[in-house]
Amino acid sequence: MCNGRRDIKTHLADRSGSFWSGFVVGGVVCGTLGFVFAPQISKALLGDDDRLKIRWDESDDAEVTKQNLADKIAQLNAAIDDVSAQLNTRDAVLSKDEVVAQ
Repeated sequence: MCNGRRDIKTHLADRSGSFWSGFVVGGVVCGTLGFVFAPQISKALLGDDDRLKIRWDESDDAEVTKQNLADKIAQLNAAIDDVSAQLNTRDAVLSKDEVVAQ
């Protein structure tokens, strides 16, 4: 019976070696990838990369932007008023049908 426990301990000791070798290999691979890609990532984060910069059209004036925003708000308000009117009309028709049914 004791012999079986020793076999289990020996088996577990053998497996712990493969764990540590995998741990070391994974660390080396991740360290290498970090070393290779770190300059590119830091450029992107610091804004040195042109691919990530927002294109700003300097010909747009602040007043033009404000006017465009006001126009969009007016369109949204008109759409909200239209939907509200449609719902009110539908509710009025349903209320009239309920009164007729009673």
